[in-house]
Amino acid sequence: MLASACPGWICYAEKTHGDFILPYISTTRSPQQVMGSLVKGYFAEQHNLTPKQIYHVTVMPCFDKKLEASRSDFFLKEADTKRWTVSSRQERL
Repeated sequence: MLASACPGWICYAEKTHGDFILPYISTTRSPQQVMGSLVKGYFAEQHNLTPKQIYHVTVMPCFDKKLEASRSDFFLKEADTKRWTVSSRQERL
């Protein structure tokens, strides 16, 4: 089993090694994905809101986290888990 919370590494593995390595990559969700589900699911339920009423923003240290947030295979339609991600370098601008 191979695991990484780095979306850049996952993208690299998909593009360069394909079917050879993909079956061995863990399908565990990243901390960013888990937090998005918690905020849009549990928090919304606790405060009597719908997931669409919550705008979830993450500030991450790496630009590749934006890649992760934009991937359609990480989007759960029923939870509306898409969010806005800003890298820490962009925040300084």
